[in-house]
Amino acid sequence: MALSHKKLFAAVTFVILYSIAGYSADPEFLKISGYTQGTTYHITYQNTVGRDIQPEVEQRLQLIDQLFSNYNPNSLVSQINKSKAPVPIPPLMEQLLLKCFQIYKESEGAFDITVGPLVEAWGFGPSKQKQPTAKEIDSLLKIVGLTKIKLKNHRLIKSDPRIRLDFNAIAQGFTVDFLAQYFDSLGIPNYLIEVGGELYARGTNASGQQWRIGVETPSDNNLLQGEQIQKVIAVSNKAVSTSGNYRRFYISNGIKYAHTINPHTGYPAQNTLLSVTIVASNCTDADAYATACMVMGLEKAIQFVKNKPQLAAYFIFSKPNGEYGEFVTENLKKHILP
Repeated sequence: MALSHKKLFAAVTFVILYSIAGYSADPEFLKISGYTQGTTYHITYQNTVGRDIQPEVEQRLQLIDQLFSNYNPNSLVSQINKSKAPVPIPPLMEQLLLKCFQIYKESEGAFDITVGPLVEAWGFGPSKQKQPTAKEIDSLLKIVGLTKIKLKNHRLIKSDPRIRLDFNAIAQGFTVDFLAQYFDSLGIPNYLIEVGGELYARGTNASGQQWRIGVETPSDNNLLQGEQIQKVIAVSNKAVSTSGNYRRFYISNGIKYAHTINPHTGYPAQNTLLSVTIVASNCTDADAYATACMVMGLEKAIQFVKNKPQLAAYFIFSKPNGEYGEFVTENLKKHILP
């Protein structure tokens, strides 16, 4: 579903700025980390439960992997992709599928989890990088579109057996929310959960301040996490997700092909947007809307977020002169630190 942990993950990553936040080694706060879904996770939490809860976290991460990982041949989504018959699905997957249908409709198809065959064709899935022909793209477009699948009696039905699902643009955000629900159930008041660059911040950090999140500069040579920071956002009880193309791309015959595939055209999205950061009440929404905006392009994305006051957004785009341009929604300006 995401790149192997030996590779850089696709989305624009966040940097949790402990130095800016004045982070201290207070024993009341614990840090845990590890690998999941082909990427990494990092969690900082106030240890009000009096124990290390990493084993319980790992169990929940394994459950998500068993449902949604395209890199796990035994996962439920892998079984769905291979199956010609309807497949029974559990409540957790049905919950996420209903959210996918909602955002697919709202974004007019810019967000589409059936885009998997095109992602694979362009070499951004488990296979090696390659460039499909126009004929291959036209053929694959016939099996792309979320209207080609439906849910009935808790079973997923594909109109064409070749249809494949890819939850990569939303699964990590959903994972963050899944873990956040667990932390809330334990009554942990302050924590920061990050999976593959998607995150949710509850309460405050060890210094009693809002959590400080660095949004990276979207330059092709910014390959080290935290090397170049464009903006710092202070948040509490909010999810933050960024999508961008500057880390995962390849160049063929002088043309740059990035990993965000436009489901309407079958080609990598070509527009001036370099990075989209979305702040929302939950990470599932933030993750999916960030991807949708990257596909839409600058003008449509600006109008889209203006029509959704529940979202806050920060866009970085390329100007004709090659300089960076920025768009910030009014409701995010108070969260950006000088």
